[in-house]
Amino acid sequence: MTNEEFSWGFSAADVVAATYPRHIGSASMVIRAAAAKSPSIGSTFGWIGRTIKQFDLGWTCEATNIDATARELTNSIENAQGWSYSDRVAAYVRYNSVQNYQAGAVRFTRQLRGLPPHPDHAPGYFLIDSATDKVTTGLDRATWLGRLKAVGIEAPQLAAPTRKWPKQF
Repeated sequence: MTNEEFSWGFSAADVVAATYPRHIGSASMVIRAAAAKSPSIGSTFGWIGRTIKQFDLGWTCEATNIDATARELTNSIENAQGWSYSDRVAAYVRYNSVQNYQAGAVRFTRQLRGLPPHPDHAPGYFLIDSATDKVTTGLDRATWLGRLKAVGIEAPQLAAPTRKWPKQF
């Protein structure tokens, strides 16, 4: 099966299931479903549960409980037509795209070599307005923090990651 043929399956699906019990890490099934504009149902546990909720990618279920999983699979299929591909989902897809991965690799390589960031790959912050699902991208840190303070958030829960690799021995 080619990658294109594999992608067709995600586009044709009413819902893509990633109901892996106690799975901590990411799941390409969720990323591929969002890219194909199909909702997912996944475990409430770990990365899958967090991203499905945070980016409105579909529904979650307690995957360690067979009855609850069966019930939520049925509910997700019944509610699939009501799910929409929002700005929040689009931001998630852009972040997980091959292009963004490549831009990160270029940025990191330039950083290791002491070069300034390429203008097309300059890092930035983004905001998602939960009331409207509007996504604002490309903010510098000061603007981002100012926008957060304007809505009453003094200290954001998530900070930009710091590079801890390669390790210095």
